Amino acid sequence: MIVCHNDADGVTSAVLFLYANGLTLDDVRVRVAEWFGQVQESDRFCFDMVPENPEWDGVNYDHHPQHPPPDQRKYKLIWDVVPTSLIVYNKHKDEIPDEQKWKVVVGIVGDGQPELIPPEIFDMFPELTDEILWIREGKITFTLPRYKLLSSGINSLMRVGNYEYALNLLYHAKRPDDLIFNEEAEKARNTIANECYKIAKNSKFVKLGNNIVYLEFESNLDVTGRIASEWQDKLGYTVVAYNVLKGKLSIRGDLALWVGDKLRREGVNVGGHPGYMGGELEPGSSLIDKLRRALKKV
Repeated sequence: MIVCHNDADGVTSAVLFLYANGLTLDDVRVRVAEWFGQVQESDRFCFDMVPENPEWDGVNYDHHPQHPPPDQRKYKLIWDVVPTSLIVYNKHKDEIPDEQKWKVVVGIVGDGQPELIPPEIFDMFPELTDEILWIREGKITFTLPRYKLLSSGINSLMRVGNYEYALNLLYHAKRPDDLIFNEEAEKARNTIANECYKIAKNSKFVKLGNNIVYLEFESNLDVTGRIASEWQDKLGYTVVAYNVLKGKLSIRGDLALWVGDKLRREGVNVGGHPGYMGGELEPGSSLIDKLRRALKKV
């Protein structure tokens, strides 16, 4: 069995691995993890997560830095500093069919590092650089190159909990537009956009220190990463977004790794990589008190 992180990088890593090994979704079960690090004894391959159980003895492809040293874990780690989908691509690109290689872009862009897209991908699929115009009521609302639009539908499907649909959509997509203009993905994008608008309208922002903003809200959807990223872009500060209802937090910005380390010392389960951190508490728990204590110890 294969298990992967519930985001675009995780599911792309798993799909590329299937292609590289000549497997279909009917040949092997692919499970999208409910939470970061969730592995089961029956899982043989894990993608884009730090296994919560160091005694798990499978093979792990990952780029997060929180892994225990080799003598303190049983699993085999295939690690690099780039998105996990790119790790899989680089290791198996000779086995991945050429017509499927564009899908590595989904994971790389979804992980926020489009500058790492291999140059040969643009040579093989020049349509990825085409500008897509989004028109509403006869007006152009925004334009983006095709490669920057590939991950949003998959991530949105994940955030509304439609894991199986996202996995099947990515595996069976024959061209980039199958992802961009998929009806279910568009519905998920709209659902997430409306939820984020509601959260921003009704939430309180707290500035902690000179460069950290804290935002707390309640939502049934997994939108902390989207909220934190949006407000980090708008404000320029490092943003900590916390969904009290689900007990999930996301940290985005230059100080994310540092803030995550401080919270970990306060007993918060935090992981991730530079610029992008996430974590979990017991639903309903207070985070801001832990964050204040952590920052006061600087």
